[in-house]
Amino acid sequence: MAMTKQKFKIYDLEDLDLWDDAIDKLEKKIKVGVDYTVYLLDHNNLRTLSANRYYFGVVLKTIADQMGEKNLQVTSDDLHEVLKFKFNKKVVLVDGEPIEIGETTKKMSQKRFVEYIDLIRDWSLDTLGCYIPLPTEVVEADFGDLYVGAQHNFKSK
Repeated sequence: MAMTKQKFKIYDLEDLDLWDDAIDKLEKKIKVGVDYTVYLLDHNNLRTLSANRYYFGVVLKTIADQMGEKNLQVTSDDLHEVLKFKFNKKVVLVDGEPIEIGETTKKMSQKRFVEYIDLIRDWSLDTLGCYIPLPTEVVEADFGDLYVGAQHNFKSK
């Protein structure tokens, strides 16, 4: 399934005309009798719980299953730590020494979380030869509307 993206910002309700423009561009690609899903992604909101389910239930599980076929014992939690370090590093000072660690994904914006997953999907395909299905390719009964759902709410310290 090909995915077409259209980006625009809404600063005022009059900006909804941009939505009409986006729909006009998509009309040329829309086919009769095909089901489509439109996702609105608020780049300022934190990742959704359903996106988190996709990450742990599809992305990490697919890679862990692939590695299991090669007799490598790795869990989804192990992979999560490895991938955070590989694609989401930060430097902390320990006894005055800079140390690289994998930063938490819990406070990622939706935009950053999608970018993070895209990096992992590309790496998985290039390095492991392992294709990870897109959220739109996953059975809805198992994962619901991915990238849509309740938000994590964290209080800043």
